[in-house]
Amino acid sequence: MPIFRDTFAALGANPVSLSFDEAQAALKEGRVDGQENPVAFFVPYKLWEVHKYVTLWHYAIDPLILAVNAKTWLSLGPEDRTILRKVGDEVMAEQKKEARDGLEDSTRVVDNLQKIYGMDVVHLSPAEVEAFRDKTRPVYAKWSKEIGVELVRSAEKIVQDTK
Repeated sequence: MPIFRDTFAALGANPVSLSFDEAQAALKEGRVDGQENPVAFFVPYKLWEVHKYVTLWHYAIDPLILAVNAKTWLSLGPEDRTILRKVGDEVMAEQKKEARDGLEDSTRVVDNLQKIYGMDVVHLSPAEVEAFRDKTRPVYAKWSKEIGVELVRSAEKIVQDTK
């Protein structure tokens, strides 16, 4: 994803895009130093096998979108649409929970990474988070224009309102 590449380059990294399987092999072989993934991925994908460190820096909101083809939607009856909406709401709630596991109220995943899998989890101080923001301000400015300033502001408001 170009925005991630720009972000990591601004932080001094030399980012590369690899499939998940290629990344795991490259990490094991020492061809790459790290990767970006949600904390919830570490246990099911055994990422502790290729990493010793996890840094929590709360840098992105990653919206999840569930879509249905318009032609398919129109072919459904009202009862089926209601069922699909209900199931969609449940699926999206579970996806949101999984994406945020270890980052909100519960620290279960982070605790497990430390206690069970021996990972070092780094929690950045407010000053360290601000240093990241300072380095990535040009990326923010570029991508705000690309995505749309109003859409970015709307997302930021949603995030702020949930704090």
